[in-house]
Amino acid sequence: MYSPRQVLARSVRLSLPDPTLPPFAPAHVAGAERALGRTLPRAFVSFAQALAGRSVPGVDVFRLAPEVDELRNLVEVNLRWRSPRHGCGLPADLIAFAPDGAGDLFCFDLRGGSDDPPVVLWDPMLDAEQNLADLDPHFGSFVEWLEAELNLVTAAA
Repeated sequence: MYSPRQVLARSVRLSLPDPTLPPFAPAHVAGAERALGRTLPRAFVSFAQALAGRSVPGVDVFRLAPEVDELRNLVEVNLRWRSPRHGCGLPADLIAFAPDGAGDLFCFDLRGGSDDPPVVLWDPMLDAEQNLADLDPHFGSFVEWLEAELNLVTAAA
């Protein structure tokens, strides 16, 4: 299996560094993990580090830096969707890391305890019980998801 850095290197050209995006900092990872009460998958952290303030055209992921707009911030998005008042019952064992473009969320499924968890799709329009009953892995890992996203970008070009 490839690392996120290897997938990025062979698949796409990254954008130039965006001055509005803060560079990667290990403190962002620690802060996100503390706020979410869960350890982020190593592959996702490696991906965030490889981006280093850049983006991948066509691949939309939430950012770790607290300075990022709340709609793009991984912690803010997850806490909002977990909130009983405003959320959709997103369980603490799922970490949303990217929108799917149709209103659903790609999430790491941490219920199995793996450091390379499967990726599932969470539908905010369903109640939590119904979502959990229908929750099946769409991808075996973050790298598998990333390769599929990059293949979509390449096919659209």
